[in-house]
Amino acid sequence: MKRLMAAMAVLVLGVSVTGCASAAEKVAEKVAEKVAEKTIEQSGGGDVSVEQSGSGDNTVIKVESEEGTMVFGGGEIPEGLTVPVPDGGEVTASISTPDGLSVSLSYTKADYDDIVKFYEDWTGSGDFQKNSFSSESGGTTVRSTSWYSGDGNISISVADSCVSASGDEGAVCVMIIQGS
Repeated sequence: MKRLMAAMAVLVLGVSVTGCASAAEKVAEKVAEKVAEKTIEQSGGGDVSVEQSGSGDNTVIKVESEEGTMVFGGGEIPEGLTVPVPDGGEVTASISTPDGLSVSLSYTKADYDDIVKFYEDWTGSGDFQKNSFSSESGGTTVRSTSWYSGDGNISISVADSCVSASGDEGAVCVMIIQGS
């Protein structure tokens, strides 16, 4: 599973650079999708489908196999996610497999404290451990807060030093991982 996911991630990045608009570029995009599919299948991934839509900052790549679905550059919150998600975020990636779910979202930097409070309130009623980190260098402060469930089934990470899907380098990124 890990080998398949790693192969998918590397090939998805290769396919993503072909996101263009001309007819010749669309043909190149389809060829890259087919090459990615064959490479993943040959690495033991079984039948795989790679689809790319959009272009530039709006490129979305979806990889589907018998083991699950990965979406990079957008998408939706995976069905079955039990961890709540604050309003106003943009989904930047999601993974759904029989072993669990993962979703990454981006928010504006000004939302950091509100998002941390949101998850402090939500995790406060359960068996969660919290870790916080803050570092300052050259007048820039980087903050990160994470929560982990006692059973190891849920992990939530909030960081204010990420790049959003639209390229904003001062974004707040939230990553939620939920085991099945």
